[in-house]
Amino acid sequence: MHHSHLIALNYNRAINEHISALNEPLVKACGLSLLTFRRFSKTGELLYIFNNNSWMEYSFENTYWNSMTFGSRVNQLSKQKFLNYVWPDFPDPQDPVYCALYDHNIWNGIILYRKYEDCIEAFAFFGERENAIIKNFYADSVNILND
Repeated sequence: MHHSHLIALNYNRAINEHISALNEPLVKACGLSLLTFRRFSKTGELLYIFNNNSWMEYSFENTYWNSMTFGSRVNQLSKQKFLNYVWPDFPDPQDPVYCALYDHNIWNGIILYRKYEDCIEAFAFFGERENAIIKNFYADSVNILND
C-alpha cells in the first residue's frame, strides 16, 4: 500500500468510532449503511472518510476511490457548483467500484457534489441493496441533505 494511503487508512481507523457515533442517528432512522465524505483538492490531495469498516478496509486495499462515471460528474461541475447524483438500480458490470459496493451490500446511494475554488467535496449516503425505498428518503429529504 502506498505510504499516503496507509496514512489515510490509519486516520480513518483512528476516527471511525467518533464518525460512527455522529452518524448513528441517521443510520438508525433512515437505514443507511455507509456514509462517506471525500474532498478532492486541486493539488491532488484526497481526504476520504468512512463510517463502514469493511468497505474502508476493502477500498484502501484496492484503491477504489472513484467510479468510472466520476469524471463525467466532475466535468458537469465546471458549469455548476452543485450536483446531486442518485445511483442507478444496478451497477454497470464494467465499473469495478460500483460492482464491489454492490457485492458488499452497499447500494441505493446518492452523492452530493459541491465545488469550491480550491476543491470538490462529495457527501455520499447509501443503503443496503434490498433497501430500494431509501430513494424515497432522498427525494423527500434532498433539501435537508443539501444543507
